[in-house]
Amino acid sequence: MTLEQRQTAEATEPQAHYSPEEAGEILRIAAHLQDNTITAEQLRAIAREAGVSDENLERAVQQYEQSRQAEAQLRQQTIARRKRRFKVFALFSAVIVAMFAFVASFLFIEYMSSPSRYSGLGFGQSQSTYFGRKLLTSSQHCKVYKEQVDGLNSKERIIIQWADGREHVVSAEFSLVVSAFVAPSEKRVAIYDEGTGDVWLIDADTNALTWTARRGWMLLYPDTQVQVQVSYNVGLTQLRALLRMCYHEKHTTNEEIPMNRAKCNELDYIHFLIAAQNTFTCTEAARCQPEHPNAPAHDAFTRLLQRQPLDTEALWQEVQPCVQRHQGLLVIDDTTLDKPYAQKMGYVTYHWSGKHQRVVKGIALMTLLWTDGQALIPCDFRVYDKPFGGASKNEHFRAMLQQAWARGFAPAYVVMDSWYASLENLKGIAAVGWHFVARLKSNRLVNPEGLGNVPISAVEIPPEGRVVHLKGFGWVKVFRTVSPHGDAEYFATNALAMAWTDCVQVLRWSWGIEVYHRALKQCCGVERAQVRCRRAVWGHLLLALRAFVRLEVYRLRCGVSWYALKSEIIRGAIREYLARPRYDLQPTA
Repeated sequence: MTLEQRQTAEATEPQAHYSPEEAGEILRIAAHLQDNTITAEQLRAIAREAGVSDENLERAVQQYEQSRQAEAQLRQQTIARRKRRFKVFALFSAVIVAMFAFVASFLFIEYMSSPSRYSGLGFGQSQSTYFGRKLLTSSQHCKVYKEQVDGLNSKERIIIQWADGREHVVSAEFSLVVSAFVAPSEKRVAIYDEGTGDVWLIDADTNALTWTARRGWMLLYPDTQVQVQVSYNVGLTQLRALLRMCYHEKHTTNEEIPMNRAKCNELDYIHFLIAAQNTFTCTEAARCQPEHPNAPAHDAFTRLLQRQPLDTEALWQEVQPCVQRHQGLLVIDDTTLDKPYAQKMGYVTYHWSGKHQRVVKGIALMTLLWTDGQALIPCDFRVYDKPFGGASKNEHFRAMLQQAWARGFAPAYVVMDSWYASLENLKGIAAVGWHFVARLKSNRLVNPEGLGNVPISAVEIPPEGRVVHLKGFGWVKVFRTVSPHGDAEYFATNALAMAWTDCVQVLRWSWGIEVYHRALKQCCGVERAQVRCRRAVWGHLLLALRAFVRLEVYRLRCGVSWYALKSEIIRGAIREYLARPRYDLQPTA
């Protein structure tokens, strides 16, 4: 077909027509078939040829860009999700591998320490080995070892090996054996179990095990008729002395001292707390002691705190002559000893602090304070440790009141905050015939007119007070005070004849416990203990309260405040330094 014929045929053929949608699809296919890209201007020109307005084209471009961004974001999320799953799987695999490695190493150590235990499984020979045993002591003819019974608990056993090859395994299990001593005759062995505080004697001939003493006991030395006390940490000297006491072992030396005596006592630490200004540590207490060839080290003060009794009898024996048990008030309140940086310290948990107005980390110290308006004498104290399995604050409250009643107290009033104004506490006070003055929360239910219980904040209370029925307890007289800021406070007492002036005086006297808390922290270093174990923390608190009693007694006798007494101590040291200054600048002429 020639060119003229082709043009004639095209002219005679009917023209094809396409809708805008069809034209767009055709353009899209053409764009894909095209090797090069299309610019925005070209796309606009093509759209105009297809009959698409510029406004619709811009909308289409925006929708396309949004959909492309959404698809890209979805792809990124999918990739991130896969990465997280891979990390979790890798971490889980690492933990499993570590567990298998730990079990394998544990079994290997167990096998190496005692392969005879696994001889039946074909893991070794049946002969015994001493790998993993710890040598406690030795003599000319025997050695004393300890080893764990198995790797799953902390129980230990004692093995005595003789020079002729004999070996005796003690039939009993122990908690934590820290020291042992062989008698000079080598017929008996003394061991000390620190976990239980028990001292045991082993007869080498009969292999008999005899319980001898317990930590804290007083024993009678048979030769000299002298009583000695088994201290908190038993050493070799004490074990040797206990051997002599129980089995009359002959002396091989001229040593007559049954045991090492403590290098410091409670008064040394108490006077240190009174004199110290900023640092209240055992190390600082050792540094401040007078120069002496046998001066105590910081470990001596640490042991001193650890062997303090876990009761308040020592405090009561000192304050007993200072209180009048049938007069005055008994005030109970708690304070938080700030320990914001404590990581592993006994009794430290989280408590509400009125000082900081938030929950802080520290030690909750509860005190039973006796006061007559002048004296502030702590008679008893407790440490809140319910998170560690101890008693609650209300249980400590009732325990201290029960102890005070047993000691013969008959106060005019028992004053407490709203935290301790529970029904059980109020009924306990009323049961022994005492009167109380307790702060009540505004939502406490009372029945003023016999028409039903309503919150105490909804009751009209005149200035002279009003007798109402406290839900669950009985008739009480309530008073209402308003602070300058407009906050209302409510106080209740079971002394129905109490006047408002008497209530004001009781509240003014009870404020002394807040003054006591401040002085205890600032003058006695009660919240600056730097010990970890619970027993040492308790010992520090006990001795800090005993230190405060000495400051308070001197204040009542001489009329000098606690802070002036503290200043006088440091003032004397400064005066002595100024008389003989050591840090003088020497002339260099």
